[in-house]
Amino acid sequence: MLVGLSCAVGLAAACVGCSSSGIEELRSSLHDLGISDKPGDVMATALERIDASSKLGADLNRRYARVQFAVRGWSWADADCAAGKLEEVVTPAAFAALTVGELETIKRTRPETEEAAHACASPASAGRVDAAQPKDATTATNAAPDIDGAEVKAVLTDFYRHSADQLGLTPAESDCVVDHVLGPRSDADMVEYVTGASTISASATAPQVMSCFTDSRLEKLVPAAGRSLLAQKEAAKAEHDRVQAEIDRQVDEAVNGTTTVP
Repeated sequence: MLVGLSCAVGLAAACVGCSSSGIEELRSSLHDLGISDKPGDVMATALERIDASSKLGADLNRRYARVQFAVRGWSWADADCAAGKLEEVVTPAAFAALTVGELETIKRTRPETEEAAHACASPASAGRVDAAQPKDATTATNAAPDIDGAEVKAVLTDFYRHSADQLGLTPAESDCVVDHVLGPRSDADMVEYVTGASTISASATAPQVMSCFTDSRLEKLVPAAGRSLLAQKEAAKAEHDRVQAEIDRQVDEAVNGTTTVP
């Protein structure tokens, strides 16, 4: 029997064989992250998020970088150029080995990549890129007007499939999740999502996600999803510490004229 909302009664319901102390520790940790311990919410959140330590390879890194540049103001064509410049400066081999976290923060840790990307910006793109973003803005107000929603959807689909692979989903289960969560969304919906104008809520997609699994599968997958979310938190913290250490190094070098190996 496929499980829907009727199963979403708590983490313990999908954690047969777990010790009570282990369940409580996992539940408490999830609450600290602002995540409900309902199985559907845990599964939907784990699939929607991607670990900062994940390595996606050159092709997906390049496509994701293009989306990032477009959200920041480069036109879609200019963003493609900027992603290529980024790969060129980092070198293809190093670019392919970048983690998601490293790719998302590279403009802060490798300022020369930003300079190279600016060379791709047309006057219109440069105007958006250089314009100040309101500090309290909840959307990307300077985003390019021609972001390719179909490509955003394709990138997000690959992210979901990566998360699904990490959790141990079968190809059929992965297809089911993607079809239910992303399938109904239009290209325009994807542009709104990537610019922050809308969200993909775990609580809203939980019923669709849960319909892709049997009870026996959820007994294994939900605890694994919970542990994955905790590991993601640790990876995000490690990435934050790495970036801050590199920024501190750059500041020290600029102030004191010292050069250290990162």
